[in-house]
Amino acid sequence: AINLLAFLYVNIYVPDYIEIYGFSSDSFAGGRYINVLTAMFMHKNVLHLAFNMTLLFFLGKEVERKTEDFGFLVIYFLSGLIANLGVLLLPSIGESTTVIGASAAISGIIGYGAFRLSGNWVFSPLTFIPLPMPFIAAGAMYFVLNFAGLLLFDLPSVGHLVGGIIGAGFGLIGE
Repeated sequence: AINLLAFLYVNIYVPDYIEIYGFSSDSFAGGRYINVLTAMFMHKNVLHLAFNMTLLFFLGKEVERKTEDFGFLVIYFLSGLIANLGVLLLPSIGESTTVIGASAAISGIIGYGAFRLSGNWVFSPLTFIPLPMPFIAAGAMYFVLNFAGLLLFDLPSVGHLVGGIIGAGFGLIGE
């Protein structure tokens, strides 16, 4: 709900919202530290928001049942925050890259589920028609798609991969 409300608000009232609320090494150097958090609620367009919320709905609800509210939020926020901070550590991204979206946080949820709920069956929207599959298969498919996107198409998948690794770490240690 927060992602949807933030998207509606900034698209109606804040014309330069990506520059204002997105996270980059420039925003960090400029003292806008809160942007590491606000960037998690900004989305470029309706398709970006819809894809993230679809993943969160189909895969996140299983994780939320397992972790209950507080554990879910810890995994979600730490995965997103750490992945966003990764922008500061990756010289190949450069200072001009601004990250936005809930993808890294959702990747953390998927990483957690792939290890902690590996045998649970979920409907995975990664096939564009949600198909039932074990969570480990959905997690593996998500990782492969992001890794391929990074290598083959130079898509901004680094945050997705870092978020997934953070979530997987939570899954491996059991929260």
